[in-house]
Amino acid sequence: MPDLHRLTPTVGSSAAAGILGATLVLVALALRSILGGPGPDGAIEAYVSWLGDPGRTLRLDLAWGLVTIGGSIMLWAFAALRPHLQGTAEPSPAGTLWSGAGVGFVVLLLAGFSTAEAVPAASYFGAFSVDAATAQSVLLLEGVTFAVTVQASILGAVAVIAGSTLVANTGTFSRWVAWLGYALAAFGIAGFSVESAAAAAAPAWMIVACAREVTP
Repeated sequence: MPDLHRLTPTVGSSAAAGILGATLVLVALALRSILGGPGPDGAIEAYVSWLGDPGRTLRLDLAWGLVTIGGSIMLWAFAALRPHLQGTAEPSPAGTLWSGAGVGFVVLLLAGFSTAEAVPAASYFGAFSVDAATAQSVLLLEGVTFAVTVQASILGAVAVIAGSTLVANTGTFSRWVAWLGYALAAFGIAGFSVESAAAAAAPAWMIVACAREVTP
């Protein structure tokens, strides 16, 4: 029989994974923010021109791949770090909220990126073309991407609030980590109009918290 205790990841390895996953997600968000297309109120001609630039669509493909890998790693980190943040392996309301909202954040973020990738991917395979007849479908997908990313930002903020509360209550890290988390969470909720930046609140706080764990 394997020794299950030996198979359990250490807090240090979980924190290192959290830093890696959150960094990949931040890079993906930055790429999408830079490249993201004309948006719901943009002219359809601008979107056609945007799709015609192979360099831009390739970088959007890269962002989609990075968020898929980074988000998967963050899923594991949300679960693995929960016992350490709450100071016990026993369930707690804040600990459950940390991991539950964290999972919701990653799932919705992946959904948002996948929606943004839908038109470029379909165009690449010749299954869809953007013109006056399909303009409304394109704008609808852009709107769905915005709405889903906003929801992801809010769930990410909820996860950060829960994590910050655990830090403040247990003294796992310095209290400034908790206050930074509350500030980032406020931006994640209030800054929804710049959805890519708002969605960065959760991975940014995970990097800070995990860095405190792996550094002396």
